[in-house]
Amino acid sequence: VTGWSVASARTLVLLFSGLLVFALQDTLRLLGGWLHGWVAVTLLVVSASYVPLSVSVMIGLPAIALLALSIWTLTQAFVLRTATLSTPAAYLEAKTTEGWKAPWQEHAWHAASGALLGLSLTTKLFTAFMAPALVLLVQGRIFAQLRRPSRRAFALASTFSASLALAGLIGVWPLLAHRTWSGLIETHSSMRASRGEDFDGIDTVSNFIQGDAGLYALAALGVIWAIVRKRHLVHLWTCWLVLGVISLADHYPVWPHPRLLLSTPAALLAGSGVGQTLL
Repeated sequence: VTGWSVASARTLVLLFSGLLVFALQDTLRLLGGWLHGWVAVTLLVVSASYVPLSVSVMIGLPAIALLALSIWTLTQAFVLRTATLSTPAAYLEAKTTEGWKAPWQEHAWHAASGALLGLSLTTKLFTAFMAPALVLLVQGRIFAQLRRPSRRAFALASTFSASLALAGLIGVWPLLAHRTWSGLIETHSSMRASRGEDFDGIDTVSNFIQGDAGLYALAALGVIWAIVRKRHLVHLWTCWLVLGVISLADHYPVWPHPRLLLSTPAALLAGSGVGQTLL
């Protein structure tokens, strides 16, 4: 619509930055409250390099925003299920009635989550480490809440997986049509091959963390509170942070925007920690 220009590209990245802020704030609103969310957003915005990266023509931030939106929609689905099973009678029916079906809204949230994750992966593959975690979470949490496998649990997990596969296929179709993986795999693999083993991802990750030392200290507080108060869904963001550190430690080249791969979950954990401390 606006043509190929730097200004339109910057605007698009800024839009995704807004979506990332929304996903972070509303996820914590669902898990803790408004205060938690606004603290997280504030910490993310003032973190190192966030504002410049919000208007930089790089695809890292859109991929991270799509991953955060995927987790937000999944959180919506889990909150909906908790509300649905809020009474003993409803829980008993869900547990014992084989023909019980999930509300259509829950299927819609799972489908949206899978599609957003697929789009994130095909935008930039450096979010791939979260795909197994989300798939396992979807299957594990559904089965755990119902205490046994059921058609309902299988249907929800299938909805998520099918949506993920379809969105991923749509995302890679242009690459398959042109018989190239340039931009998704080839750029990084060729640069890493040329560098050999002469790179230190751990040092880069260490610099990222040192540049936002206060943020990561508050994130550690959030992890502690999540363990103490058994806020299990918050641990999904802990998983993101830990797996992100491991992934970037063995990644080359590391451009400036992967910093957001760590600061985004750290901001949510920090917001949760501050909110839990104050309330």
